[in-house]
Amino acid sequence: MVSFCLKLVVHYNQLSAVPAVVKLLDTKDHYLRADAINCLGKLKVETVEEKLVYMYDSQPLLCQLEILKAIGRISSGKYIDFLRREFLHATDFEVRKHAAKSIINNQWAAKGLVQELVDTATAENKLILKHSMNPLIKY
Repeated sequence: MVSFCLKLVVHYNQLSAVPAVVKLLDTKDHYLRADAINCLGKLKVETVEEKLVYMYDSQPLLCQLEILKAIGRISSGKYIDFLRREFLHATDFEVRKHAAKSIINNQWAAKGLVQELVDTATAENKLILKHSMNPLIKY
C-alpha cells in the first residue's frame, strides 16, 4: 500500500510529501526503502543526495541500484567522483551499468570524464558506456 502511495506522490509531483518519504529511508524493509529512494530520485530532491551517498555502502544491492539511479535523475553534478568510483571499481554488472547511466546524465558537470572513461575503460566497461549513451535507453 505504501509503495502505491509513493507512486502517486511521483505521479502528482507532491513535493509536500518529501519529508514523509525521507523518513522511509530509515525503514527496515529494504523493498520499501528502495521505493522511497526511487520516489525521491524521480522528484529530483537534491537535498537528499548527500544522505543517499552516505548510506550507500550499508545498503543491499536493490537499494544501491536505486541510489545510483536517483543520483542520475537528480543530476546535480555533485557526486560525479562517487559515480566514477562505482563504475570503475564495482564488480557487479548492474552497479556499473547504473553508475554509467548516471554519469551520462551528469555529464554536463563532468566535462571530459565520459571521453576519459571511454578511452581508458576495459572492453566490457566501454560497451556499458556506449549503451548508456543511447538516449532511447532508459534505466
